[in-house]
Amino acid sequence: MGSVRGLFGWVVLLTLATGLIHVYIGVDFLLEGPYADAVIDDPTVDPAVGIVFIGMAIPYLVGLALILGGVRPLLWLRVGAGYTALLLVLWAVAGGRDMLAYADKAIEIALLVLLVVLLRRPVESAARSPMGTD
Repeated sequence: MGSVRGLFGWVVLLTLATGLIHVYIGVDFLLEGPYADAVIDDPTVDPAVGIVFIGMAIPYLVGLALILGGVRPLLWLRVGAGYTALLLVLWAVAGGRDMLAYADKAIEIALLVLLVVLLRRPVESAARSPMGTD
C-alpha cells in the first residue's frame, strides 16, 4: 500500500489535523465563539465543555510528539489506534452532527486505517522507527 515512510507521513498529518480540530473546537467553546454558537442551540451547555475537547486533543498531540521523538513508537502507534477507535465510538453514541464533526471523523477513520496498516507490517519493519526507510 506504500512505503512505511509515506504511510507514516500521512499518519503525522492526519494526527496533527484531528488534534488541532479538537483544540479549535475546545477554544471556541471556552470563548463562546461562532462555532459553539452555530452548533449548540441549547443555552444550558456550559462553555467549559471546551476543556473536554482540548483534553481529547492532548493524547493525539502528545502521542505524536513521543513518536516523532522516537520514544517507543510502536507502543504509541498502538495506543493511537485504540484511542482513535474509542473516539469514533464515543462520537457515534453522543457526538455532534455538523460539517466539522463529519470532517474530523473522516480524518479519524483514515488515520485509524493507516495505523492498522502500519501495525500489520512485519515486525522487522514495524520495530524500526516509522520515519526510517523501508
